[in-house]
Amino acid sequence: MDVETMEQEDNKRIELALSVSKADFVDYFTNFEAEFGELSCPLCKNTTWFISSRDEESALPTILTIPLPFSPGRGMWVFPLTCNKCGFVVTFDTNFVTSKIKGSI
Repeated sequence: MDVETMEQEDNKRIELALSVSKADFVDYFTNFEAEFGELSCPLCKNTTWFISSRDEESALPTILTIPLPFSPGRGMWVFPLTCNKCGFVVTFDTNFVTSKIKGSI
């Protein structure tokens, strides 16, 4: 695959990830728990989670970037969920979740 095609696919993945709404992520997480059971916080055992917004009025979930060692300017995007009781944060790979919600490229 040539560089231009790879860049186009990366841009499409970015567009799709940025278009995922909080409602989309809630639906994904609800279906996840229906299949695998309630996600319990490993610290306090709470099963209630909070999805933060990108800004105060946004219907879009926060996306965090985890830097990749030895890869300047590159990172892994994740959707965070925060435990409502103790604040523990669990993350879901944005590319994976987006492909389940919006379909693959």
